Amino acid sequence: MSYSHVMRIDIVTLFPEMFAGPFDISIIARARESGLLEIALHNPRDYTADKHHIVDDYAYGGGPGMVMKPEPLFDCVDAVRAAGPRGRVVLLTPQGRVLNHQVAAELAREERLILICGHYEGVDERVRESLADDEISIGDYVLSGGEPAAIVLVDAVARHQPGVLGSAASLEEESHAQGLLEYPQYTRPPVFREMAVPEVLLSGHHAEIEKWRRQQSVLRTARRRPELLANATLSAAERRLVEAESGGEVSATPALLRVAVPVSDIERAAAFYAAALGTPGARVAPGRHDFDCGRIVLACVESADGEARPNAQPICFAVPDLAAAFERVREAGCQWIERRPKTRDGGERSFQARDPFGNPLCFVDERTASGSGRKE
Repeated sequence: MSYSHVMRIDIVTLFPEMFAGPFDISIIARARESGLLEIALHNPRDYTADKHHIVDDYAYGGGPGMVMKPEPLFDCVDAVRAAGPRGRVVLLTPQGRVLNHQVAAELAREERLILICGHYEGVDERVRESLADDEISIGDYVLSGGEPAAIVLVDAVARHQPGVLGSAASLEEESHAQGLLEYPQYTRPPVFREMAVPEVLLSGHHAEIEKWRRQQSVLRTARRRPELLANATLSAAERRLVEAESGGEVSATPALLRVAVPVSDIERAAAFYAAALGTPGARVAPGRHDFDCGRIVLACVESADGEARPNAQPICFAVPDLAAAFERVREAGCQWIERRPKTRDGGERSFQARDPFGNPLCFVDERTASGSGRKE
């Protein structure tokens, strides 16, 4: 099988020797040998004009340590960009957004990445302001340089490239791919030092095995990384399982599961809400397209007679960035939208719109939801 997309990653580093081992074995090596991934190393010392190839200098204003100079980094990246697509420049820095599964998947969609490995006390601020398109951190701890972070990022991104893992299911089932930690894994022998493999895994009953694995993923996440559950899509039964595991009182109140939006054209509806919500959703039936919105599913349902009657009351979404949501909805092709977000009585900041089928929508700044905001 051939794959048309070949990702290129250029790494700007003072220590190219650090990458020899990690990139020459295992999955990364196979991806490079198969032509699925290209990696090139560039030393900014090669872009200096002085005979000593100086790439650092003292910090203005004083302070310990040295700072990487802007000229070699700018010249190096300019030369790298001139040899192909412009690419997305990523600065590896503890001040960046933290690398996770979603960020890795986002970066994997780029045709080309150019990674800048900082060193010493960091890089000149002008590199961050005018050269880098993005800043990534791999955690809240101090490293001697950006090289170890670059190795981690390349490995995480490479796994998302088609053909690298051999099976797309391998990536989907890994920890964090679905917002949960991975279920326990076992292999032969069935009993080792009086420790037995769970009977369900030996049963051959695939549906029960999948059910057990999903349950174990939920429980393991609740025990070890409970903060991940805030963004995980769980069924009502799974949420009750988490509540019981955490020792909380299991509520008998039914949980709202799904909100239906009547539409007359499921393809048009799927395209609009995918653009407005920033997520593709999933076609669960010929006439229904679902979007996971936290704990509740937004279901676009195509009417049988092709004439959808709009909802009378608006569907409200809480969003972290109201301005970004406003731009997305406006560009998605809504039937009508307010001229700008407003502060309502009670302090909520929001804007209202109508989808292409006349359904009223309301997007609320989550920081001001339920009247918790202040009127400006």
